[in-house]
Amino acid sequence: MVEIGGDSVLLEDRNGQCLLYDIRRMDKPRWTIVSKEPSFSINVTSQYVCLEQPKNTVRVVRICSGDEMPWISMRKNESFCGILEGNEKEEFYIVHDCSKNTNLYIIGRDAYERKEVPLYSYQSHQETPKHFVRHGRSLYATGDQKGVIMTQFGDVRVPSFKTSARQLRKNNKYQIKVEKQDKELKEALVENRRYESNFLKKKNMQEAEVDVKSVASQKDNGGPKIEDFAHIRDVGEGTYGVVAEYTSKRTGHRVAIKTLHRSLRYNEAYLIQREAINMAKISHKNVIHLYHCFSTQLHVYLVMELMTTNLSKIIESSGRLDTYDSSQVLSSIGEALRYCHFKQLIHRDVKPDNILISGDSIKLGDFGISTFDQGRTICGTEGYMAPEIITDMMYSYQVDSYALGVTLHEMLTTTMPFGDEKDGGKSKKWKFETNESFSEDIMEVLNGLLEAKPRKRWTMKQVLECTWIKKEEEKRELEIINDLKKMM
Repeated sequence: MVEIGGDSVLLEDRNGQCLLYDIRRMDKPRWTIVSKEPSFSINVTSQYVCLEQPKNTVRVVRICSGDEMPWISMRKNESFCGILEGNEKEEFYIVHDCSKNTNLYIIGRDAYERKEVPLYSYQSHQETPKHFVRHGRSLYATGDQKGVIMTQFGDVRVPSFKTSARQLRKNNKYQIKVEKQDKELKEALVENRRYESNFLKKKNMQEAEVDVKSVASQKDNGGPKIEDFAHIRDVGEGTYGVVAEYTSKRTGHRVAIKTLHRSLRYNEAYLIQREAINMAKISHKNVIHLYHCFSTQLHVYLVMELMTTNLSKIIESSGRLDTYDSSQVLSSIGEALRYCHFKQLIHRDVKPDNILISGDSIKLGDFGISTFDQGRTICGTEGYMAPEIITDMMYSYQVDSYALGVTLHEMLTTTMPFGDEKDGGKSKKWKFETNESFSEDIMEVLNGLLEAKPRKRWTMKQVLECTWIKKEEEKRELEIINDLKKMM
């Protein structure tokens, strides 16, 4: 969020577009910049936006008008890190690093073009922060989003900046690695996130209303109504809605209809409409197919393919699955999740209740709390949530891997991998241990999926290429061949 003459605006990077919104108006952006390439980072001052682009270039835009300025081409061995406020000499200052050493440099935009000496070669110190500059996952100018000061440049708008920066460097010469908490910074960051969160909620609500109507019009063609279907029986409950079996009065085709109840609360209203939007964007043999979507003032209806049961009911009635059936469920849901992740969709609620089965078909359903790219919201089902969700960290596709690991353990044993602990094994630091006599191949999969550290956790590609699934398929083929031989 940026302040312009007392007005607050918010920048959003969406699929190669940079959009600037006025915090007081959510109906349309003030301006939009379209780019053929995604921006690696967006850095702002009160007057300029810098979009870091491929090929080591930086796109510069005036915030007040959306007008573009000449691009910045970074020199060889130098990488763009961010920008700082300008002064009477420079419109803004560039922060860049150099691959030849570990220093960061501050230099005016025009001075950089003229290849002049940098204003300052960066060294860490601690002082009340004034600027935030990110580079990759590192936040150089102040601290992380919890108020820990990592580094601080000082204010380049002050004439004595260079002198004071050198003095700060001298004062903190032996404290470069020391971090400290700053109460005011922490409160400012929390307040800033709250403004952004409220703004995005309202904006998402408006977009959801438009998108769900668009989805309905694309799916309907004839404009179906709930009166066009005959209710047979209730099947169960999903996220924010009830699922029931219906028959089409026109075709006799049996379908499942999920009735989503609208709410006046922003978060619930957005969630129930987001399920329709997300399901309409995906189409895969192992994902429940959405036939139609239509809505009334009180409800949103999702007409989906009908499945006879779910994995949870099978485990409850028949007990643990054999290794072959477990491997088939793992393979099918792994394919579904790999497709979803390719589409940048995180399911966030993988569990036996949401794995639907009919004959030989195994499909993933209930996209009520799915989200795109990454999330921060604590959501999901107790026992299936990954450590990074419980500890309120930023997370991505790896949370689905963890939930699939919990589901696999439940298929093989009918129990959760961490017992009945509500913290999901937190008291054991999420270390997976078992008394079950699993094969080495199965243990490899469980350890890979239940890895506490997201960066080490298995991806769906690793799941689908694992030795265990291949061996189970080969073993089943051999059994079929032997049965045929006995019949001859």
